Amino acid sequence: MKNKNWEKELQSHFDNLRVIENCKTETLQRFEQFCEFIAELAFEALASGLKAKGVRSRIRKEKGRSIGMEIRIPGPRPGWFEYRMILPRNSVDLRMTLRTRGRWADKAEPQETAEPFMEGVDSAAVLKTAKEDLILDIIEHYRNFVYAGLTSPD
Repeated sequence: MKNKNWEKELQSHFDNLRVIENCKTETLQRFEQFCEFIAELAFEALASGLKAKGVRSRIRKEKGRSIGMEIRIPGPRPGWFEYRMILPRNSVDLRMTLRTRGRWADKAEPQETAEPFMEGVDSAAVLKTAKEDLILDIIEHYRNFVYAGLTSPD
């Protein structure tokens, strides 16, 4: 082993720990900004559009962890769909997980998927997401879920 200065190694270790903690704090702050300035505005606009179509929805937020929207699926066997963005525990970068889940009808089995939110988009660009782009993504996932339920052979 090379002759290293143990005091410098120890200091370097504690400096690295401080950097990691700072990154985690900044990531949490960026997530809160994303929720307040993009996600909540998108959810509220979509909720208004859904209400005009007679579809109920609600926004659910877990501070510092996740934000999502639950949308009812109208019809003779009503169900629900949830679109939720989750910030993984101990994140040092704004890379969220998108979890969709729902039930096509009251007695159907719940379905759930998880995928990276905005895969291929750099974390700084996530904060520049237009609310319209987020709304379109929610509609796409909701539509695909509903269509899959309506065409399943059960």
